Amino acid sequence: MTRAVSRRFVLAAGGVAAASTLLPARMAMAQDLTTVKFGSINATSDAGVFLADEFGFFVKEGIKIAINTIQDAPALTAAIATNQLDVAGISVTPGLFTAPEQGINLRIVGDKQSFSPGFGSTKLVVRSASAGADEKATVEGLRGKTFAINSKGAITYYFTDKLLGKYGLTEKDVNLVELSYANIATSLRGGRIEAGSLIEPFVTQVVGDGTGKLLGGDLLEFVPGGQMSVTPLVYSEGFRGKKDLANAFMRAYFMGVRAYNDAFVKNIDKERVIKVIADRTRVSADLVRNSFLPGLDPNQRINAQAFLAVEDFYASKGLIRNKLENLDNLVDTSFADAALAALGEYK
Repeated sequence: MTRAVSRRFVLAAGGVAAASTLLPARMAMAQDLTTVKFGSINATSDAGVFLADEFGFFVKEGIKIAINTIQDAPALTAAIATNQLDVAGISVTPGLFTAPEQGINLRIVGDKQSFSPGFGSTKLVVRSASAGADEKATVEGLRGKTFAINSKGAITYYFTDKLLGKYGLTEKDVNLVELSYANIATSLRGGRIEAGSLIEPFVTQVVGDGTGKLLGGDLLEFVPGGQMSVTPLVYSEGFRGKKDLANAFMRAYFMGVRAYNDAFVKNIDKERVIKVIADRTRVSADLVRNSFLPGLDPNQRINAQAFLAVEDFYASKGLIRNKLENLDNLVDTSFADAALAALGEYK
């Protein structure tokens, strides 16, 4: 099957400090603002939106952001598909790849949470009591033991399969079960499972109290191209049709994402950014400060290699019947391209 993957799927973008001079000089009056509905899971991965809101980037673009908290992934996708939401982050599930053939006209337009060098809040964890002398010994020691993931329709299934395969094991060599992240953390503490997939804040809590140790090191070794959007940013069909507004949202979002990277890469206004994230997600600043942070790509790249690798994996497990011939019906880089042209490359 032909894969027509264009080089336009890798984007570049610019920095907050340099770009700020390009924003409209006049702050929009409240009555001039247009509401954009954003679907949030109320987590650190929403920081780009939180910061763009807090720092006034949306207002400068004439936008009033309405944040709707929706924790359930299928409900989030349904809301985007029916234009009840304009923008959201959608997990890389089998359903994402089958959306076009189901007539769901959402489009991936950027990155809302990614693995990149130094960033990644999704981890594989093993009970400290079951850790071997090295990674190889630890993984081989899991043979016949219980390994929990949040879902076989989630990216954690991909990473678990890759890690087991690195040392000659398959999922049939372990007792692979599906549990919620909270139950995985509880089961690790209770010794009912030996390893599992976790996200923050559970990773920091389980590793911090000595219950578990990180397993698999840097999961980027399993990602072709060195970056993977595990929660891509998507636009609804209706919102994509509002070109000027959709472009304005993207410019503001770029600025919020770059403020995040300025804080955690360049140490610029770090404590201020931490406070915003902590306040918006209702967790302690210490937890944000000490956690494994998600990547928010300041260049808003769409790494086609990574998406196609995950699609191949889901197909190999029988979770997808018909693979996409290319990503044209799933990805639209035009909004990020326009923001790049306006704001320049992040350095």
